[in-house]
Amino acid sequence: MKYEISVTGIICVDDKYLIVQRSHKSKKFKGKWTVPGGKLELKDYIDKVPNKDKQWYNALERALKREVREEVGLEIKDIKYLTNIIFGKTEPTLVISFYCNCVSNIIEVKLSDELIDYKWVTIKDAVTYDFIDGIYKELVEVDIYKKSMNNFSEVIKIIEAGLEKNRIKVIAYANLLTKKVNEKQAEMIIDRITGEYKKKQHLKWQSLKRFLENEKNKR
Repeated sequence: MKYEISVTGIICVDDKYLIVQRSHKSKKFKGKWTVPGGKLELKDYIDKVPNKDKQWYNALERALKREVREEVGLEIKDIKYLTNIIFGKTEPTLVISFYCNCVSNIIEVKLSDELIDYKWVTIKDAVTYDFIDGIYKELVEVDIYKKSMNNFSEVIKIIEAGLEKNRIKVIAYANLLTKKVNEKQAEMIIDRITGEYKKKQHLKWQSLKRFLENEKNKR
């Protein structure tokens, strides 16, 4: 079966995110708003040195850096996994979503021919745009997660409250954390934190605490 792998990147600058509009001549999602990204290509890894078993690490991150450079003329760093989605039955496409920061503080967007417009938007602004389905939800998830990490002491309180044993208290902390979010948004914070927990090989609570401390220090 033929299939494709694509990557997308939510580029963050303070409380704003870069969104781009696809050309009305695009084969898919004509004129829709989205975030930069594109297909994984052989050149993203084939010229790199593989390990002893002829395997390559970090090809997706290199692909995203290349696509962002080609589509909007920016260099990115601090690339972190967000989620994934697949579409198509006979020739499926797997899209892996990341979020990241710009390398430089001087930001000048240069659009490729495939794109016709761009905006730096807050979550409040973004709700008015006609996105490819799922993109706005991803923007919201990143925004909530960033706020949770910016209020690190409250994140630690959430952990110490016990995610599964004391869920009502956790939701209360989450509302404090993001300052008057609704219950659905609060649930997204908890899901995000528990997701990070599971990715780290089911670490115990103290190990998770150390992991979050390390994440905070990276910012």
